[in-house]
Amino acid sequence: MTRNRSAGSIVTTSLLGALLWLFTLSVSETAQATTYRLDPAHSTLSFKVRHLMMSWVRGNFSDLGATFEYEEAKPENFNLSVTLDASSIDTGNKKRDQHLRDTDFLDVKEFPLITFTSNEIRLRSDGTGKIIGELTLHGVTKGVTLTLEDFTPEITDPWGNQRRGASASFTINRRDYGILFNKAMETGGMVVGDEVVIQIDAEFIADASSSPEPSPEPNAE
Repeated sequence: MTRNRSAGSIVTTSLLGALLWLFTLSVSETAQATTYRLDPAHSTLSFKVRHLMMSWVRGNFSDLGATFEYEEAKPENFNLSVTLDASSIDTGNKKRDQHLRDTDFLDVKEFPLITFTSNEIRLRSDGTGKIIGELTLHGVTKGVTLTLEDFTPEITDPWGNQRRGASASFTINRRDYGILFNKAMETGGMVVGDEVVIQIDAEFIADASSSPEPSPEPNAE
């Protein structure tokens, strides 16, 4: 009797194990990456450039869009795409902004878009890491590495939307992208710095097609 009971326990345990394995396999096969879209009302892409070698001029691009795909179990499949309208540059000075849009700098009529596409992410458990990809600016494409300062876990906001936040920064040399305009100062040095420091602070909302239907936010908060 004891031997039969033990044999029955082994069979039951094996059956439960097989069912658990099948369930895990089914879940992993049906899991898919979530698509997140930029929430422009709560996101900024800002930059700063040296002026007269002593101060910083700061600005931003007001018209930007971005999406990324992310799967918790496979973070290496992360895929980010960012597009900026070059003409939306804003430094708080209309005359300067128009000069930045002209052929001396961005030449927005010839090159209306600035884009970034990721190739690889190196994500640490604390949400920091690196995003490696390609930046296309002024008709030139170069590899860049973004320092990921924060990549938050997903949360549900008060309106039922799934959100993630991210902050990243990187520095480019504008001359690498063919933006060469400058003026020499009598005392030495140049009027405009070559290095451009870029900061991204963004919120993303999970796409309805890959997550529960989001609720509309009643007011920008």
